[in-house]
Amino acid sequence: ADVMKAIAQAARSPQKLSALRAGHRAYLAGRMAEQAFREHADTLYQNAADLLAAGDSPLRLRASLGYAVSVSFAQGGRTGARQLLTAIEREAGQRGYRHLGTLIHRARATFLDQGGYMTSLAEYKIALQQCTDVNDAECMTAIHTRMGGLLRAAGDRESSWRELFYANHRAPRLIEMKDRHACLDETAETSLAFDHP
Repeated sequence: ADVMKAIAQAARSPQKLSALRAGHRAYLAGRMAEQAFREHADTLYQNAADLLAAGDSPLRLRASLGYAVSVSFAQGGRTGARQLLTAIEREAGQRGYRHLGTLIHRARATFLDQGGYMTSLAEYKIALQQCTDVNDAECMTAIHTRMGGLLRAAGDRESSWRELFYANHRAPRLIEMKDRHACLDETAETSLAFDHP
């Protein structure tokens, strides 16, 4: 609703409307690059965030999140990404954007705390509760998938299998190809860990 309000308000200013148009295009390009695992998603997201900010659109927060995730893969990028996520989370909380908060917890668990199993698991549990609160079945399924992989990597095969059993049962709810792929991959890896391919 706030994004639509920003568009309506920008209609009074040709500069803001132009920035919003370009920002929405850049955001779409960033999402497409991210889903195709292209290296330039960070540049597209940063451009989108700048343009959307110029148009006073809160969608800039989601573009900034995409940027943070993208730069977390660069050498030394995790520190800057963590700081950016903290700032995005603060503003998202002030604005009441719960779904964005969920995405932030999921990003922290998936991309920023690799190797810290307990920290990642705690972030996933927060994100899972937030998904459950708003009844987002796709988000819940994707998080169960990621938790399954994390638990397997931590050596807890039984809990991993339980998470992945839940995710596979609900896999048709996964829209994004990368989430479907992750579900299949984590299930196969966990199966192999049990020596039951």
